[in-house]
Amino acid sequence: LGVVEHFGCDVNDVDVMMGTFTKSFSGTGGYIAADQTIIAALRKYSYGQRYATSMSPAVAQQVISSMGSIMGKQTGDVEGVRRVKSLARNSSYFRQLAQKMGFIVYGNNASPIVPVLVFHPAKTVATSRLFKERGVAVVVVSYPATRIVESRVRVCLSASHTRKDMDHTLNALDEVGNILMLKYSQRFKAQSFKDLKEFADELWEKLS
Repeated sequence: LGVVEHFGCDVNDVDVMMGTFTKSFSGTGGYIAADQTIIAALRKYSYGQRYATSMSPAVAQQVISSMGSIMGKQTGDVEGVRRVKSLARNSSYFRQLAQKMGFIVYGNNASPIVPVLVFHPAKTVATSRLFKERGVAVVVVSYPATRIVESRVRVCLSASHTRKDMDHTLNALDEVGNILMLKYSQRFKAQSFKDLKEFADELWEKLS
């Protein structure tokens, strides 16, 4: 589901829809959808029309195949729905536990892109290295992509991640957070992942 569908809005009330193929479809680039007048203006005045490269056929096919899978055109309607529900469950599970441990997490609980605030730009490289030592690949984002004091580590979840995968990552997040003192939340007191096991079991059962 896109943001418009997620919040029950009418597509016709949105003048411009845009999104990325990088995170949603494991490709590159993105899209803009609007009426013919807006698209014609973008083609005429956008620098990307002249200076950016076109999407490669392989990436275009990746996006088409991914979308077909989600919509159930390739694997059946049941499989598409299952993957969407699995992704929503994984996103909510990971986000709620990260917050409960005392981390500041941006975004909606339904979003599979989980930005955990590091704040200090000097901590971003150390965060990435410590995660790598624990067998977890994360994306660290800092200035100028963010404000200079809003550096973050981004965890990207998928429908195929298991609870074991997420628990391993949450445990790594807990360890890295303790080492670099990243549990800044004033809403939730700092807790270890192990202390939240009962809450995690109840949450997983509820979301499942």
